[in-house]
Amino acid sequence: MDIRPIRWGAQRLIAQAGAEIFLRAGKACVIASPAGGLADVTAGRDLGQGRALVANHLLIVPRSDGRGVEALTRTVLMARGAFTIQ
Repeated sequence: MDIRPIRWGAQRLIAQAGAEIFLRAGKACVIASPAGGLADVTAGRDLGQGRALVANHLLIVPRSDGRGVEALTRTVLMARGAFTIQ
């Protein structure tokens, strides 16, 4: 298991299927695909395009189709699984 803090501003984290994302600090929003958004398993709902992430909620990426998160401020995320920073 590889859990790393990711710190950046005004960038995007694009994740592969099965990746887990956890917002620790800052503000970020969802990058969805035409097939849907990110699964917020803490709240038990799907987050669509542009929806704000809630701190300390576990998000799961269901498909490898360009989904992820975009930082709106200086952001600290924990991410597990395959992803790229753009």
